[in-house]
Amino acid sequence: MPAKRIRLLGDFHEDHRISMDVYSRFLYEGINKYFSEEFRANQYTPNVPSFYKLLSKIPIVKMRLLRYLSYPYQIRKFNEDIFHIIEHGYAHLTNKKNIIKNSIVTVHDLIPIMKWRGQIKGIEPGSKPRLSMYSLNQLENAKRIIAISENTKRDLVDLLGLNPNKIKVIYYGIGEQFKVNKTKSRSELRRKLGLPDENTKLILITGQEFYKNHPTCLKVMKIIEAKYPKEIRMVRLGSDYPEWDKFENENKLVNKVIQINKLDLEEVADLYNCMDLLLFPSFYEGFGRPPLEAMACGLPVVCSNAASLPEVVGDAALVADPEDEKTLSDHVLSIITDDDVRKSLIEKGFKNINRFSWKKNIEETINLYKEIINEKETKIQKVVFFHRKMPFYGSIELYFSGVRNYLSAQYNLKVFQSTYSSQGIFKRIYNILEAFFQQSDINHITGDVHFLSYLLKKNKTILSIMDCGSVINSTGIIRAIYKFFWFTLPLKRVRAVTVISEKTKNELISITNYPKEKIHVIPVCIQSEFIDKNARLSLQSKNSFNQSKPKIMHIGTTKNKNLSRVCLALKDIDCHLEIIGRLDNYHLKTLEENKISFSNAFALEQDEVIEKYYQTDILIFVSTYEGFGVPILEAQAMGIPVITSNISPMIEVSGGAAMLVDPYNIDDIRDAINTIKNDSEYREKIIQAGLENAKNYHPQKVSVMFEELYKQI
Repeated sequence: MPAKRIRLLGDFHEDHRISMDVYSRFLYEGINKYFSEEFRANQYTPNVPSFYKLLSKIPIVKMRLLRYLSYPYQIRKFNEDIFHIIEHGYAHLTNKKNIIKNSIVTVHDLIPIMKWRGQIKGIEPGSKPRLSMYSLNQLENAKRIIAISENTKRDLVDLLGLNPNKIKVIYYGIGEQFKVNKTKSRSELRRKLGLPDENTKLILITGQEFYKNHPTCLKVMKIIEAKYPKEIRMVRLGSDYPEWDKFENENKLVNKVIQINKLDLEEVADLYNCMDLLLFPSFYEGFGRPPLEAMACGLPVVCSNAASLPEVVGDAALVADPEDEKTLSDHVLSIITDDDVRKSLIEKGFKNINRFSWKKNIEETINLYKEIINEKETKIQKVVFFHRKMPFYGSIELYFSGVRNYLSAQYNLKVFQSTYSSQGIFKRIYNILEAFFQQSDINHITGDVHFLSYLLKKNKTILSIMDCGSVINSTGIIRAIYKFFWFTLPLKRVRAVTVISEKTKNELISITNYPKEKIHVIPVCIQSEFIDKNARLSLQSKNSFNQSKPKIMHIGTTKNKNLSRVCLALKDIDCHLEIIGRLDNYHLKTLEENKISFSNAFALEQDEVIEKYYQTDILIFVSTYEGFGVPILEAQAMGIPVITSNISPMIEVSGGAAMLVDPYNIDDIRDAINTIKNDSEYREKIIQAGLENAKNYHPQKVSVMFEELYKQI
């Protein structure tokens, strides 16, 4: 049997993506070296046609034309068994009009989208990257997607709504160039590169992109310079950029940083070999090769705890928040002043890099090729999840993100977020029309935007209702408007309805008289990240409960969240209250009057929420009304004792693993707090029961329920 043909589609040389060229070359050489009997790989780097060279003075326009017009035209001449697109910026090539055979795309990061959404710390949100979004939205056409880290996979699922079953995480390898130089000394290498001698400590930083966080690097350098008595310099490997001089001047570090513009791979390895450490406090990395390259060369690493970096460096680096210059500087000082710390990190680094090799990368990529070739064609239904416009992920979005993670490969998943927030009649009409043009085999409206159903195909649409609070908590004409436009009319326009609790089902029937057989109770799931951490966090809860001054978390500040009564209950109890949600003047006054120690946060991402739970001793969630009550389960999964209301659905959700109180009785709430605080035996009992209860709400179990419903559409 002849070898299967693989076409590796690279990027234009004019893109100057050297790392992509390296990745393509390793794949090309590895496939043809190790798997030549089964597969034959060929590279293709697109040409710049002479016609387009006339536009060379307008590089942005030129590259856009090349990417979206010329490249699709050029590849039509190929007829390969598999097309592997090396860089996600060319994912539009998967469009069936261009490539009609099997395609794979490697996705390295989602920086354009994250920058647009303001999800990279320290970076102001930019304009919508329409062309990048066009390319990335075509990823749904690919047979498989390779993500270079688990973090990138999560981004693909959360930001683009892609089916996680189509995504395979395959780590980068480390080039053979990156190793300890046993032929030349550090002094020789420094002389070769024109660097100061051994008497000067050298801290390496890399890159020129905004997310590399150079301002913090320079702040760290400023702190170290004041504390370290000997000569110390910073070396930056990367091209010059306008803001750099500004950063240097602001920190008064002119002539303290040595810039190296360009080196080949062997010289980069030499650079690692003659440095004292790598400082890499990046805000975001799809993978983050420099820390691994440094480790391979025996260089200790200090990096941020952001994005993929903890996943990549493991325990082989000292990590800190990317904006915490004090901790970062302490880490740097410990390496340059303590030989034991330095030696330990070097040893751990050598062990860590064993997880990453190009041979392993190629083997896993080959297995993916085989899957595609051997895969039988099946009908794949496309499911569109319609989300509300949100500046960040709310509870609804997180819920369905967890569900999508476990839906089978039989569904091609897409997330569509409304352009406008649900405010004003004209914006809502725009959202309705927009939804009409996005509908597909199955349309799933995920809550809070029920009116999107007006123009969708009735037999193809599912509506998920989180609660009926908008009607129950309103009166008069407002109640009538909500009832008709949010419930009565949408319910006439859908095939089926899901609700998150029996309570919500009964409320819905009471309000609308909707047939109960068309209402499916599917509970809210909690994110697997919470459950997967429970063992470690349970252990911590046993040993670190702060009995003298517990940290109590309260989630939500709307009227039903009952914060005012909680404040009154906490009066004279020595504790610290962590409030998640925006505080108004009334709440601030109540907190002040009752002399309650508190802190406040809002608009948090999931990782930040998990961190808050990690620092919490007690969750108090005594709402007067809820459709479900997800925080109860999140806290239980994290090994945190819960105090909640003795009303439905909290009674059912807590599963007998929480302390139930009358949400209107201040004394009852206070007594519960004191019981949890002082009775260690009871506290441990409900912690263990909570850990077990949370497992019942794993997203995998919930996703099966939705799949059964989809089969009926």
